[in-house]
Amino acid sequence: MRIGRPTPTLRKPRGLVSEPPAPPQPAERRAPSPPRRLAPVWRYLAVVGPGLIVANAGNDAGGIFTYSNVGAKYGLNLLWAMVPICVALIIVQEMVARLGTVRR
Repeated sequence: MRIGRPTPTLRKPRGLVSEPPAPPQPAERRAPSPPRRLAPVWRYLAVVGPGLIVANAGNDAGGIFTYSNVGAKYGLNLLWAMVPICVALIIVQEMVARLGTVRR
């Protein structure tokens, strides 16, 4: 005497002889390497990069006081230095933005 319902059996649908083939695996992609002529530049930036970050992190109250004293002494003679400094700050901000998007 059976108690409860009988368990249903699973059948394959007719017409399928075997399992469909697995989709092909995507090829492993590598990041494109920089051109050979730029290799020394990239090597230089890899060495200087952490120094740029640390140098820009030193903009505290004492640094700003020093910058204003130097500005009072030399006037506009050092204004040309703002261009490379701004470029360095833009690079640092871009790196920080990328880190923020990866960490989130």
